[in-house]
Amino acid sequence: MNLTVLLQITFLTALWAVGEWIAKFWNSPVPGGVIGLFLLSSLLLSGWLAPSKLDRGSQWLLSEMLVFIVPSMLSILDHPEFLGLIGIKVLLVIVLSSLLTMGMTCLSIEMLVHLQNRSELKAHLKNDD
Repeated sequence: MNLTVLLQITFLTALWAVGEWIAKFWNSPVPGGVIGLFLLSSLLLSGWLAPSKLDRGSQWLLSEMLVFIVPSMLSILDHPEFLGLIGIKVLLVIVLSSLLTMGMTCLSIEMLVHLQNRSELKAHLKNDD
């Protein structure tokens, strides 16, 4: 891992930490990770931060995702009750919330692309006048 990747991962971690601090300071019901994600999205959408500036760090985090999943899978061995009805309920909540998250993400992206296309069309029509 080179210095660029390390700095990008550090920046992403710092945004998460700032989100955690904001959540605790304001006693927010919204988790700090979500606030950090909002901060990152704001920086990206405002143009203050180019996605390419975080490309290698985010790729590394995604490629190492299995390292973060294995410990949670091992904890199932410590709690056999998750292999019964409780586990099915938890799994259902996880699957439904994941589907809702993906659906809302798709809708948000579609809306942003639509707005961007509309803005480009207006700019194009204005230049033709």
